[in-house]
Amino acid sequence: WSSGEGSIINYITIHTGTLPGGGYRPFHKGMTLVHETGRWLGLYHTFHFKCNNDGDYVSDTPMEAAPNQICDYNRDTCADNETDPVWERDPVWNFMAYTDDDCVIAFTAGQRTRMHNIIIAERPKLFAASRRFITTAT
Repeated sequence: WSSGEGSIINYITIHTGTLPGGGYRPFHKGMTLVHETGRWLGLYHTFHFKCNNDGDYVSDTPMEAAPNQICDYNRDTCADNETDPVWERDPVWNFMAYTDDDCVIAFTAGQRTRMHNIIIAERPKLFAASRRFITTAT
């Protein structure tokens, strides 16, 4: 990951209106911070490679063709993609999608593993005081 510890590009920036109680609706419940932390820990957007390859380099993340800001659980932009047979819908629920804060609820197991691996490889001091946080990915 290109901006590990010691890098001058080692920060997260968000609009204060996206924090809980903020006025930047519908992104006002703090999920932008979760999303940007995911980016800081090596995740890509769910639509990064559209309906090709692993979409976001994580095999268990459903692919989607384009960003979406509407919480539509029936949205399916990769319907004809035979390489994605398990997932029938776009991951509007995923923190790495662009969906509003009321809709996003989770990372996939593979995304959690990727973040875990980035911490170990690129940000080992992040949990240095408590090594138990980086010994097991969940």
